[in-house]
Amino acid sequence: MTNGGVLEQIAQKKTKKANPKLFFGSLFLFMLIASYFWGWEYSLLILLVIFFHECGHYLMFKIFGCKNVNMVFVPMLGGFVSANEDDLTSTKRVIVFLAGPVFGLIVAFISMFLAGFVSGFTGNMQSANYIVSFVGISIFINLLNLLPFLPLDGGQVANVLIFSRNWLFEAVFRALSLIALAAWFIYIEAYSFLIIPAFLLMGLSGSIKIRRIVADFKKKNIFSDKITEDNVELIRNELIKYDVKDCEIPKFIPNYVSAVWEGVRLKAPSVIKSFALFFAYIFIFAFGAFLGLMQIHLASGLEKGLEQIKERENNSAQVAPAQTRSNQPYIVN
Repeated sequence: MTNGGVLEQIAQKKTKKANPKLFFGSLFLFMLIASYFWGWEYSLLILLVIFFHECGHYLMFKIFGCKNVNMVFVPMLGGFVSANEDDLTSTKRVIVFLAGPVFGLIVAFISMFLAGFVSGFTGNMQSANYIVSFVGISIFINLLNLLPFLPLDGGQVANVLIFSRNWLFEAVFRALSLIALAAWFIYIEAYSFLIIPAFLLMGLSGSIKIRRIVADFKKKNIFSDKITEDNVELIRNELIKYDVKDCEIPKFIPNYVSAVWEGVRLKAPSVIKSFALFFAYIFIFAFGAFLGLMQIHLASGLEKGLEQIKERENNSAQVAPAQTRSNQPYIVN
């Protein structure tokens, strides 16, 4: 592939439109597979939690004017939102990462009041308990995503604010993230999720090499604001020099070149912005933890309410036969 062809592929990527079939197709596949293992009710809860979380990312991408924004569900694993984010600054990217957990936790907070209304005004404890289950799963998944390990949202935030400033620090952080994720999934016996660190491990070497290439180009400061064929040539030579896997396969070349160019162009947030975004991250995590305590209290109250309903039903069932016997006439022989 010529350097001009690479530039054309990168330009086409920027103008590519979103594909709704990805959303509906992956949603159907998610429910089909998840329902087989978990049942449709629990699968629906998980799907809703993932959907509201990804809505935060999706909406923020749209607000920032990104093109080709797609929401995709991954059966048994979760979901993600992809977009053409080449024009986003590092600060905006952090905001996009935080938007998912924020939107998910806000929905959970509103759902708490809905559960209270359903139980208090309608007396439908079963429906309220179902909503509280949704709240609990939502809080857990969104707090999990805020943990500072890649590829979770919290890990992405930590990487942009701290580790991406030095390629060696980022390499160590990526490796430790894989170990931490694998250990966590083994600890909670979620063995199917081990596919995530396994998949990331396959691309770890390439990611580290690209970050090193980016660091080298940043030191040289030889690129202009707009990528040219000469820039493409320099990047391709560096990819070959560092022996990046599949870097000479035509269908992968535009992606590698775009990744390097994007990394060179992207600058870490200023110190003031970094502190502001870090405190926002801490506040969101604390808010999620507070919601978790509220959910535990609400779930405990609903559990007691359900137990009282069962006791009244049992007492009614015991009283009814006794009343029936007392109403029967005595027969004297």
